[in-house]
Amino acid sequence: MAWQFYSAQGCQAFVYEVADNAGQLFSGQDSRICVVGSNLEYAIDRAHTVPRPTGLGGRISLLSHARYPREEILAPLAISSWDRAFQSHVEGVAFSETFQTDALLINLKKSERDFSPATMYRDYAISPTEFHWESRGKTRRDSETGQRYLTKNSNGTSTLLFVRHSKNDEIGTEPFLCLGTADLVSATGERPIQIVWKLDRPMPADWFRAANAVA
Repeated sequence: MAWQFYSAQGCQAFVYEVADNAGQLFSGQDSRICVVGSNLEYAIDRAHTVPRPTGLGGRISLLSHARYPREEILAPLAISSWDRAFQSHVEGVAFSETFQTDALLINLKKSERDFSPATMYRDYAISPTEFHWESRGKTRRDSETGQRYLTKNSNGTSTLLFVRHSKNDEIGTEPFLCLGTADLVSATGERPIQIVWKLDRPMPADWFRAANAVA
């Protein structure tokens, strides 16, 4: 059994590995034990937030449907490190030159206390696999960033979506849920550009309901 550490979500990733290997662990043993292993695998597979590798493979250690604070998103993408403090990054978009990947960090609920009128972007789920997102307000279609978004499906770059309900929860700063990789479906307008992304993995049901409710 492989032992790996996945940042704040290590426990989720470990449980997934146990389930994934349950059949192997009990192989050749009493059939009743095999049933237990199979049921464990099935039960965990049906959980809403079982972390799994993204479409980026082993290049980036982030897992879809795992939750991460901002710094644990930026560091694996080589956007921030201990030498380049992540605390200074407060925006909802970040591009990794190293991995040619856009990270979109989305707050579903935007309060007037934390967001200016110009940054109250309309970000919401259309379906479990489609997400409406607005770029930064100053992004034009003919800009370098705009062109990177618009040619996403052919330019060799990747997109990772991360969502959270709001900036803070009852404990403190709320971590983001990694929705995984996504491809471009459509794009209209500019400043901001209104984009619909198609997720490679459907959103967990409870997160879809929350993300759809803010539409």
